[in-house]
Amino acid sequence: MPYIKKTVLKYRKQIFLGQFFKLIEAILELMMPVAMASVIDKGIALGDKSHIFRNVGIMFLLAFVGVCCAMVCQVVATKTSVGMSGEMRREAFEKINSLSAQDLDSIGTNSLVTRMTIDINNLQDAMAMLIRLVIRSPFIMIGSIIMAIILDVKLSLVLLITTPLVSIIMFIILRAVAPKFSALQKSLDLLSRKVNETISGIRVIRAFSREESLVDSFDESSKFYADFALNTGKITSLLSPIVSLCLNMAIIAVLMLGAKRVQLGKIELGIVIAFIEYLIQIFLQTAVVANLVLIYTRAYASAKRVEELMDTKPSVSDKFGIKKGDFIPKGNTSLISFKNVCITYPDGKPALQDISFSLNKGESLGIIGGTGSGKSTLVSLILRFYDTTKGVVKFCGEDIKNIPIEELRKRISFVPQRVSLFKGSVEQNLKLGNNNASKKDMEDALNIAQADFVYELPGGLKYNIEESGRNLSGGQRQRLTIARAILKPFEVIILDDSFSALDLSTESRLRRALKKSLGDRSCIVVSQRISTIMHADNIIVLDNGVCVGMGKHDYLLKHCEIYKELYITQTAGAEYA
Repeated sequence: MPYIKKTVLKYRKQIFLGQFFKLIEAILELMMPVAMASVIDKGIALGDKSHIFRNVGIMFLLAFVGVCCAMVCQVVATKTSVGMSGEMRREAFEKINSLSAQDLDSIGTNSLVTRMTIDINNLQDAMAMLIRLVIRSPFIMIGSIIMAIILDVKLSLVLLITTPLVSIIMFIILRAVAPKFSALQKSLDLLSRKVNETISGIRVIRAFSREESLVDSFDESSKFYADFALNTGKITSLLSPIVSLCLNMAIIAVLMLGAKRVQLGKIELGIVIAFIEYLIQIFLQTAVVANLVLIYTRAYASAKRVEELMDTKPSVSDKFGIKKGDFIPKGNTSLISFKNVCITYPDGKPALQDISFSLNKGESLGIIGGTGSGKSTLVSLILRFYDTTKGVVKFCGEDIKNIPIEELRKRISFVPQRVSLFKGSVEQNLKLGNNNASKKDMEDALNIAQADFVYELPGGLKYNIEESGRNLSGGQRQRLTIARAILKPFEVIILDDSFSALDLSTESRLRRALKKSLGDRSCIVVSQRISTIMHADNIIVLDNGVCVGMGKHDYLLKHCEIYKELYITQTAGAEYA
């Protein structure tokens, strides 16, 4: 996992510093039972108060320094883990923004959200544990075993029986639970998708009175996740009681053997108590190591998902010809031209087949067709949301694959089919494409888009738009997105079914005002309404991804049956019936 490795290595100094202080704390902790044994055997047993006070003081000093070291390590671990996760989220967000629409569709929105939140949180926890416990726990466990053997070899025989037994049981449990974490994350993706679909489609659900069925469907998905998580938790929950049982049995065995050896005078009472302390440390750290294995098993599953995202190569990228800032439009050429363009979806289904046309500066192009005919896909190719499977798309005489994406999109303004407004003021939303726009520029854009309603809102341009523009009507949202597109400097504006929520009167005024403001700039209008595109300089009729007609309105009425049927259906064209 090169990305995860590179990110972790950036924090190697912090990791070393935190582990260094934790190691000091562990060494001091290993010295405590020895000091305590000395207090019992040489202080209390012999009545030497000075020895007692001296060793208690040493124990207090060891504890105080240990706590200080632990606090330093805790601060370092927290800052490092949070800093790493923040960096990973930023880089993951940048990666998502670099991916094409096809890449995002392939991964899935809900999976992306889960990877950026829960999966990176799991990696944050893993980093914190790396600093705090990965060195400390094995060191204390091994150190306790060595110290226990030094104290009394015969009592250490208890360790030779119980430690391997606990290790075998832990291995069996961890081996059983490890594969379940990856499946658990996938089931969480499914649950997240259900929640997202329900929230985004709540109006439709209520309109069809499907609340109960949706609740049942969610309950089913939630129960599946809960049962899966519960089964995984049942297996992992066996660790603590098993370790506790083995620990208590080992303590009983040590007390029985130690009591006999004390009676025989072979060891002192303080040694037995210190041995039990080390025994407790061994088993506690064994449980900690087991939990670390679970954390890192979960983190490994998350790391693979984050690595998969970061390793995804954008299917649309600046991998050709012209460097940024070097693009010079060719004169006396079409603004946009398609030549034998085809695009196929990843499932093998063709979206567009053999499309050819050209759009000159100052001209308008209308694109019409039924649902699923490929209208939105066609305009997406111009913006390089997708790349062609075959054929060439040119902008100002240059293959768009040779033009830097940022340079290309700066010259094109776009109103998507699905209205997209962001939480913030009207002014902030309008300035998305032109941050330097003046108040006069915004007012002109609003007037062209027939968005005069803004002046009636409380605060006007300062009016706060809620998430996704839910405090505005569909028509208001659509007109604001059109105004935002008009405000951006452009050579061609693309309106992808952007009049669907407008009444015919408002649409007519908007089209006239837009045409008047364009000048020598071009316009592409995608629509299912004949009235929206009938005055365009050229019209393309699509049917199942194939161009079945091209020309002006009058020509298509005579020579294109599909266009003629649409016209008869939408107008009182009785003479063509």
